[in-house]
This record gives sequence, C-alpha cells and structure tokens, in this order.
Amino acid sequence: MRNPLTDESGDLLVLDTKDIADASVVKTVEEVETLGQEQFETFVKERLREEKTKNMNDPMKKNKLPLFRSPCQREPSKDKQQISSLKSDCAPFSRLLISYQTREGDLDDFFKHKNQGFPPSISQNGKLRLPGKKSDLTDCIQLLSQPRTRAPTPIDAAIIDGAAAINMVKPTNTVKTFQEYADLVFIPYVKGQLQHVQRLDIIWDGYVPNSLKATTRGKRGRGIRRRVQSLTTVSKNWKEFLRVDANKKELFGFLAEQIPLVDFGDGKQVIATKGEETGGKPSQA
Repeated sequence: MRNPLTDESGDLLVLDTKDIADASVVKTVEEVETLGQEQFETFVKERLREEKTKNMNDPMKKNKLPLFRSPCQREPSKDKQQISSLKSDCAPFSRLLISYQTREGDLDDFFKHKNQGFPPSISQNGKLRLPGKKSDLTDCIQLLSQPRTRAPTPIDAAIIDGAAAINMVKPTNTVKTFQEYADLVFIPYVKGQLQHVQRLDIIWDGYVPNSLKATTRGKRGRGIRRRVQSLTTVSKNWKEFLRVDANKKELFGFLAEQIPLVDFGDGKQVIATKGEETGGKPSQA
C-alpha cells in the first residue's frame, strides 16, 4: 500500500484498492457530522422539550446518503421515465384543452401545435437523443468505400486505436496489478501486432468534457474511480472500470510510459501518444 502520507492529491480513497470516492461520498464525509447534530437537536426539540410536537414512538426519517459501497443512486428505468414524461405532458395538455373549449376555440387549430416542452423527434425524457451505438455509423461508411478481400502487402506501418485495444485485451485471471497488465497482457499484444510491420503507432483517445461524445458515454452507466499505479490492483470488473473517463486517462498515460521501457527488437519502432504529446521507442535506443 506504500506510505499513505506521501499522497498529496487531496482525494478520498481506499488505501488498499486505491478506489477514489465519488464527489457525493466526499460531501457525505464532510457534512455527516453536522447533519447528525442537526437531526439530534430536532429530535430533542420535537419530542423531549416543551413543544413536544411529536410522540417519542414516531419514526425518524432515514438518511439516504451516498456511501463508498453505494456512491450513486440508481436512475429510474426507461419505462418509469417514459411514464413520468407522459404524465407531465398530459396534465398541462388537459388543462389547455379544457380552457380552449370554454372559450369556444377552434380545436383543429389547437391540435396543430405541439404540447410538449421538448420535440420528441430529437429528445428522450427531456434530454437530447443521442446515438446509442457507434457501430451504426459503419453502414454509412461501407457505402463510401470499396471492400477488399485481402490486405495490401507489404505493410511498413500500422496504427492501433489504443482505447479499442484495451477493451479487447482484458486482464487475465493471473494479472493482479496494472504493472502486470502492462507486462503480461498489453506489451505482448503490441509485440504481436509488430511482427508484420516495422513501425507501430498507438493513438490514445482524448476526452473532452461537456461534449456529445461524453454525454453518449454517460448513458452507458457509471463505474468506480480507481487510481492507476504500478502496484494498484486491477479492477475485477474491467468493463465498469473503463466507464470512468478519468480511469482511462490515467491508464492511457501509464501504458504510454511503459512503451519506451521495452525492447521490441532490431529495426522495430513503436510510437505512442500521451495526452497532446507523442513519444517513441526506436529499437536502437
């Protein structure tokens, strides 16, 4: 676990797993004592002092605070969200219709106008409707390209989408730490791709906040934030780990730093991006 006193990041984390608490959990830790004191004073005021507005046997309201094991409240299902949206649309529509009939208005003219706050063609439950799968775009791309039955030869260089690679190359049961993942899983994968080319470029994704792509990723769910270090234990749920953009940023940077430390053989060169920077590992170095 190393020395916890050397961590100056200011994050609230679990010492052994390096899981970083969600912002809502940090808020709970900071405010739970004050909240408990306020509820205690309210209990005494309402039940023990002269006011006595409540009976001693009246139940107290349960606190549903975000905790380490349950940092986020589950969002309602799509069916419940749709029913709630229909109810919210139905209430003002009925009132407008009744008021329009009492004023002897033209109903044909009334039904020409939309009664929803958001156009249903581009929105879903009050939010902008976004594509759920990026793979749907491949149908459009195939119409603009010529299919090939075999790869061109010879190939001097290849480009790897790093984000797609780590989704395919998952940790095995023998991998315990991120250093082992890099040494036993990711680097062997890079060496395998380098057998047929002289140069290999690894491009890591960048994650821009408040973008359409970030919103699309948010629809896939949320995971647990974990600090990526060489001795940190790899998450057992790899898919959930990759749902957090900060996890992927640290993992991309960590793997990019491992590239210059590996000897890939004579005449081979591997170049990887790290944020906005680019670094390489020529075979002679």
